[in-house]
Amino acid sequence: MASLIEPNQPSAARDSRESLIAATTQIMTARNSIEFSLSEVASKSGLNAALVKYYFGSKRGLLIAVVEQIATRVLKQLHELIAMNISPVEKVRLHIAGVMKTYVRHPYCN
Repeated sequence: MASLIEPNQPSAARDSRESLIAATTQIMTARNSIEFSLSEVASKSGLNAALVKYYFGSKRGLLIAVVEQIATRVLKQLHELIAMNISPVEKVRLHIAGVMKTYVRHPYCN
């Protein structure tokens, strides 16, 4: 997918992309909303708003990158949970706790 960070990207590009994603996440979490402006993201990240278009194509592309980052992390944790040598009941308990934590950390991702 075009919005994922490529491993061969220069470190500065990865850092800028990550800064924009992190700033967007912080703004949306604080507001419990997906409403934000690119100028707010630029201000929070310390970068130019034009970099959103450069790295993500649009505000929508930035939102997709935010969700992809969260989903990648959550799916990794789910695979780790499935591989654990614990009872199914404990797996379900841990899974429900993980879903709740994800919602608390990222309420805009429901």
